[in-house]
Amino acid sequence: MRVPRKPQKAIPNPSDWSEEKLGAFVELGVENIYREKTYMATLISYWICVFALHICEVGLIRPGTFMTASLITEGIRVCLAVPVLASIYRSLNGIENSSQPGKSCHAFLAHYGHVWLA
Repeated sequence: MRVPRKPQKAIPNPSDWSEEKLGAFVELGVENIYREKTYMATLISYWICVFALHICEVGLIRPGTFMTASLITEGIRVCLAVPVLASIYRSLNGIENSSQPGKSCHAFLAHYGHVWLA
């Protein structure tokens, strides 16, 4: 089975975006022709930070993920295996070293899988 390289889901037309959403692009100086790809790269960057390379600071997007997200937006394949494995090992180490492992903020992909299957 061949996996499509570019997202198939349509992004809302930039002319239909709210003033608040457009305000961010205007404030950052993003030209009209780049707004749709910038929006998609931001969404992918957020996904990478929350699900693939989770860190304790919930809701933060690491600036280093924008380059990878931009490449994915352009349809270029990138390998996230090494950083994801490093993230898993880091999380497991954090859970192991925590004084209360049940209340640790460290999580990794298996936690999300467990929640989805529950």
